[in-house]
Amino acid sequence: MSSNFLCFPTMLRAHRLQRGLTLAALAEASGLTLPHISNLEHSRRAPSPVHAEALAKALALRPAERRRWLALAGLAHVPPGLREALTAGLDLGP
Repeated sequence: MSSNFLCFPTMLRAHRLQRGLTLAALAEASGLTLPHISNLEHSRRAPSPVHAEALAKALALRPAERRRWLALAGLAHVPPGLREALTAGLDLGP
């Protein structure tokens, strides 16, 4: 797994851009506000489980992506070095 994707904000932005969505379009599709999504992408907020799920649906994540997404959303508040140690033994998909 790419170390870049051990960070929820990086993963959020990458999936949004890969799907050609603006912050506004993702906000509309997920039911979240544009400022909230911007805060998530810039690590100013950690996603709640409900918000992570809403974003996963709006981004139409496949099962393997969704599994990694939800795991990283739950670890968003954990410092990067510790996050890597915690995820080392997890199967977070390709």
